[in-house]
This record gives sequence, C-alpha cells and structure tokens, in this order.
Amino acid sequence: MDNTYWYNCCYMALGRFYYVLPWPFRDKQKALFYLEKFNCKTPDFYSPEGIMYLGEALLDSKDSQEIERGRQFLERASTSEIPYFREESKKILAKKL
Repeated sequence: MDNTYWYNCCYMALGRFYYVLPWPFRDKQKALFYLEKFNCKTPDFYSPEGIMYLGEALLDSKDSQEIERGRQFLERASTSEIPYFREESKKILAKKL
C-alpha cells in the first residue's frame, strides 16, 4: 500500500482513528505518531484538518510543552481558509483551554 496516496491522508486517517476509539482501544501514542507523520510530510495548505487533529490530540497530554504545541497547532488551524476547520479549531481551543 502506498502511504503517500492522496497527500498522505492514510496517516491522518489512522491518527484520527486511534484518537477517537472508545476507552479500552484508544491509543494516544499511535494517534500522535501518525498525526505527526502526516503533518511532517504534508504542506500546510493541504492539511488544516490534520493540523487541527494534531492540536486536539496534543492538548490531551499531561506535558505542558505538548499542550503548548497543541495550542499553537490549533491557532494555526484557526486561520485556515476553510471555514469549517477555522470554526472547529476555535471551538476546541475554547473548550480545552
């Protein structure tokens, strides 16, 4: 399978999948691994969704540096040209901070 298919969306899908699974199956480390990989390989203008998902996953961390990184990712997603991701990232920021 080609992991780079459709602008690396396989990585974003797997990251989001592991993040939203219910409690016994949720794996935050795998979610962060795949979301980080997606954001490293994909230009910003293709990925406001991935930036938002990575920011949300980082905000759930207990490490203050990761929380700060998550806030920065969500602020970057909140300036997106796509209204849905702009509004959703603002909601996540308001809810979690």
